[in-house]
Amino acid sequence: MALADAKRELEKAAVELTRLYQQELTTQGLVDSGKLRDSVKWVVIQTPQGYTLRMEALDYFTYLDNRYRITDNVFKSTGYARVQEQIAEAYNYIIIDQLDKI
Repeated sequence: MALADAKRELEKAAVELTRLYQQELTTQGLVDSGKLRDSVKWVVIQTPQGYTLRMEALDYFTYLDNRYRITDNVFKSTGYARVQEQIAEAYNYIIIDQLDKI
């Protein structure tokens, strides 16, 4: 049960991270066709230890991120504080799951 709760919390965090990154691209005026913005997506990946988050985006996101500090701005945002809480809660569930196996 704890791992299902962890996945659910991480899925919430992934949705919020996706929204924050897309919003930052829009705020900085980096949206032309919308292809890059729409390609940005955070997904939950299952690992042997539980779950992790991974970002997917078109290749040129890396160039824009280096030039316009997109990730830095997202990490400094108030919205990211909520994401951190969701991630912390998810990993609490993973720890509980591991402790239950002892």
